[in-house]
Amino acid sequence: MRRRSLTLALALALGLLRPAAGQAQVDPATLAATRRDLIRQAQDARAAGDHARALDLASRAGQLGMSPSLRRFIAEEQQATGLLAEALGSAEQCVREAERDTASRTRDEHVAACRALVTALGPRVGRVVVQVPEPPEGLTVRVGAVQLPRAVWGVAHMVTPGAVVVEATAPGRRPFRQEVRVTEGAQETMTVRLEPEPSGTPAQGPVVLAPPPGDGRERAPVEAPPRRSWAGPVAVLGVGVLSLGASGVLLVLRNGALASRDRQCDGTGCPEEARADHDRAASYNALTNVTLAVGAGGLALGALWLLVSRPWETPRPVTLTVAPGRDGVWVGVGGTL
Repeated sequence: MRRRSLTLALALALGLLRPAAGQAQVDPATLAATRRDLIRQAQDARAAGDHARALDLASRAGQLGMSPSLRRFIAEEQQATGLLAEALGSAEQCVREAERDTASRTRDEHVAACRALVTALGPRVGRVVVQVPEPPEGLTVRVGAVQLPRAVWGVAHMVTPGAVVVEATAPGRRPFRQEVRVTEGAQETMTVRLEPEPSGTPAQGPVVLAPPPGDGRERAPVEAPPRRSWAGPVAVLGVGVLSLGASGVLLVLRNGALASRDRQCDGTGCPEEARADHDRAASYNALTNVTLAVGAGGLALGALWLLVSRPWETPRPVTLTVAPGRDGVWVGVGGTL
């Protein structure tokens, strides 16, 4: 009976898992419908004058699928929100995508509109030249929110006019941050120099104990032992406490099963239906004994570990003392382990 129940439970579990795996797959038709709805909402936001929301919705739709018309829409909204450098980049990409889309009936319209944007935005964007005379290893340069590729160091990089922040970081160097104001059509040059980090506290070397004056003994340098950790004994104690708690729960379940069995019995004996409660009580009793033993063992082992390791004490360094003696060399060990 138990084997049959286990087989049935596994079959039900597998049956429930299959629809869940199927639900993880997104229907392409649903994505296409979502994209169309996002574009419609973006158009409504543009009509209402909310260009920031229109740009956000159109960009989300573009992540589901881009087209020359959507690219043109994004470029126009970037221009409307003052993102001139981004708008110029989108307009140039719109021209390339529209020219490749030979099957579209509106191809020429999009090419002409995007070219007009490129012509209008080109003289308006600003440019920043980031000079890095001596780039250290691992150098990262950011202009605004964009990480600047190494190929663009030392050449003009298009930016939206306004306050532009240039940041640079490298291991072992102080971070660099400087703000420059770029006007429309202007070009600014900035030189990145990263100073070395100030040297901190010198690393702690071996512990050397000098001998008292005149005793003639030499003490070899011995590294101080690491501090003892609470983690091991506390983890073992935690297992013991949890196991004791589980044994208490299992004991309650055992007593409940025994009470249910006894209610079905009388002076003449017990019916066959009471056997299930009897078997459950026996299983709970065995599990109670196991968890009780594990809990008691965990508490005893954790307490013993704490007493032996004594993590509340700071360990003292061990010293090795070597001194000449009448019959040879005297060797001594001092300190506590």
